Parts: sequence; structure tokens; C-alpha cells
Amino acid sequence: MTVGASNNPCSDIYAGSKPFSEVETQALRNYVLAHNNTIKVYLTLHSYGQYFLHPWGYTSSLPQNEPELRSVGEKAAAALAASFGTRYVVGSSTNVLYAAAGGSDDWLMGVAGAKLSYTIELPGGRFDPPPSLIGSVGVETFEAFKVFQAYVEKNFSN
Repeated sequence: MTVGASNNPCSDIYAGSKPFSEVETQALRNYVLAHNNTIKVYLTLHSYGQYFLHPWGYTSSLPQNEPELRSVGEKAAAALAASFGTRYVVGSSTNVLYAAAGGSDDWLMGVAGAKLSYTIELPGGRFDPPPSLIGSVGVETFEAFKVFQAYVEKNFSN
């Protein structure tokens, strides 16, 4: 219930009655806490915008590992762009888009301990992108996922 959130249940940015008030967020929290020693990179998909957003969403301050977040995000964005030329902006939500407190990307990195965390805002120009984009968005997003997988293999494999 800080910036970018509302206590109005009819609002698009309703924060819920309390943290983890919804069964979906409870399920994510429970899974992550049961596996948080193994989660190195967290990716959540959203629509729309063409952004790789990393923490923090509640403040314009940047996390200590911002250079690493930016570097890996830029490599993923470049790999994605190689497919069809789609360009993504990389940065913290507050600094490149708008303040959005309460995001799972902030929680996964700040509380649950993921080393890197991103909300990927997919293209489409609206919150319900046309079905005709599903194939191309899937292909190019998978190229970005490969970059994150390579990062995990290089930095966390035994």
C-alpha cells in the first residue's frame, strides 16, 4: 500500500486486503519459500510495454546489484531483438515506467533471495494482445529466456 497501489477493490491497481491475500499469491509465496535456495533468476510475464523491469518498483533507488541486473537484462533484450527487431527498454520500473509497489519481482529478490528478478512486459500495445502476435512473441521471448538460462549455468552450476 505504498506508491502505485490502491486500497479500492474496484481499482486496476488494488493491492488486496493484506499481503498474500489471494490464493494465487499464496501459492507463489509457498512454492518460492520451499525452493528459495535454488531460485537464482525470477521472470514474470506481463502485458504490455516492451520492458525488462527489474527491482525496485516502490522507489527510484536502485539495488546494489543494479549493474548486473542491467547487464543481463540488456543481453536478454539484444537476443530477443535479434529475432524480429523488437526493442525492449531495460531498467527499474520506477525509473523507466512508473512506480509499482508490491510486485513479485521485488519480493523475489528482496525477500526470497533470487539473485536476479524481472517483470517482462510483452509487446502488443494493449493488455490483451491479438492472437496473431502469440507466435512471434513466443519465439523472441524464448531467445531472451536462453540468456537467463546461460547466466544461471555460468554462475551457479557446480
